[in-house]
Amino acid sequence: MSTPYLSSSSGYIFQAVIVAILLGATPANAAPFAYVVNSNSATSAPGSVSVIDSATNTVTATIAIGLLPAGIALTPNGMFAYVTNSNSNSISVISTATNTVTTTISLTQSPAGIAITPDGKFAYVANGPDTVSVISTSTNTVVGNISLGSGALQRSPVFVAISPNGTFAYVANRGAGTVSAIAISTNKVVASVKVGGLPDSIGITPDGKFVYVASAGPGTISVIAAATDTVVDTITGPTDTNSVAVSPNGVFVYVTGYNPGDIEAIATSTNAVLADNPLPSAGAEGITFSPNGAYAYIANQLSDVAMVISTSTSSVVTNVPVGPYPVAVAFAPSPAVISAAPNPASGLSNTFALTYSDVYGASDLGLVGVIFNSEIAALNSCAVFYAPANNLVYLIDDAGTGSSSLTPGSGMLSNSQCTITGSGTSVVSSGDNLTLNLAVTASSTYTGTQNLFLFGEDNRGAKTGWVREDTWTPVL
Repeated sequence: MSTPYLSSSSGYIFQAVIVAILLGATPANAAPFAYVVNSNSATSAPGSVSVIDSATNTVTATIAIGLLPAGIALTPNGMFAYVTNSNSNSISVISTATNTVTTTISLTQSPAGIAITPDGKFAYVANGPDTVSVISTSTNTVVGNISLGSGALQRSPVFVAISPNGTFAYVANRGAGTVSAIAISTNKVVASVKVGGLPDSIGITPDGKFVYVASAGPGTISVIAAATDTVVDTITGPTDTNSVAVSPNGVFVYVTGYNPGDIEAIATSTNAVLADNPLPSAGAEGITFSPNGAYAYIANQLSDVAMVISTSTSSVVTNVPVGPYPVAVAFAPSPAVISAAPNPASGLSNTFALTYSDVYGASDLGLVGVIFNSEIAALNSCAVFYAPANNLVYLIDDAGTGSSSLTPGSGMLSNSQCTITGSGTSVVSSGDNLTLNLAVTASSTYTGTQNLFLFGEDNRGAKTGWVREDTWTPVL
């Protein structure tokens, strides 16, 4: 099993003790699926979505959709894929269980990029010439439209990315050379950041601190500090820079160049270019990482393939034939964080119901965790993991480098921040869901308002990332 990663003041630290205990304890399971959007070079002909089984890198289904599709996003539970159809002014909603279109959402403008909030409740859609539509995924209806500004200048938004904690939506405005930051809570634009000309794609680090923007005009990657909405670095990209993705562990950024075709690897710790390798052909358009970060998948417009890149070598390991003119690719996320209760919580002691889900069943979950802290960090924190394979709960020590364990139903674990009571702790699995009922008591010195950050990893190494679900304010 790969390691859950936690940010600290020195970067990413690894819980080696947990990994050593669980090493080799997780069985093999089916690999996740990649969904490739094929726009079809004939604009009057319907586009399609190719479904790739990443275990074999073969197409297992092809789904007909609308005209000139452009963007794709999957719900956090992996049950639906939302695909924008630019020339149909619509969105195709695909059931991943049946690989069929179950709903078509009509829009009044031409949609391009799309992203779904971490809680799965809303989809944000970039529309030409200068709006973002908000769609309720429960009703598949438009519940709001956000103006990106007024005046003669057409902003031409083409891409949307949402921060991991669901606080902000970032929109790449190709016509204006800017990125708009939208507060999800109010659906208002709170900042407009000038970046390189013709911004096409956005990637956000898992901790939400930095936003990477690929701009085709100057061939650069602008690095925006999310806390200040300012550009703090500009990196020279490959020729015809056009798409960017951040690795699941946040350590690397991959950037593609369209012509002659290359891929650039950037270290997020220094923003230094580590490698710039040529691709076999021009036409690289959209890029995403597999959930475990071992591979990057690139939609290649001119070759009608999905290129599979090994992240260990930054080289192509195979090309998967897909439909005509592929432009975007996304993976079905698995597993997912569902909820935390009580929400919000108060009182020195609580039994938290922490629920996680996996589309392949609760038994596919290999590790789940929670951090009670103001930030995502193990040092001097109350960080707890549960491993279903050996039915053990682990509490990370004050130094963030070791752990102690108990079996739900008995025992007690403590560090300087909290105590875990085994007699009040239990685990319930039902269908796709696993609920960890965790009995926690805060120490007398750990009584400020704490966030609850939840994490899940499946048996294939696919991760949810750390998701903020709740707050807890202990009261003496």
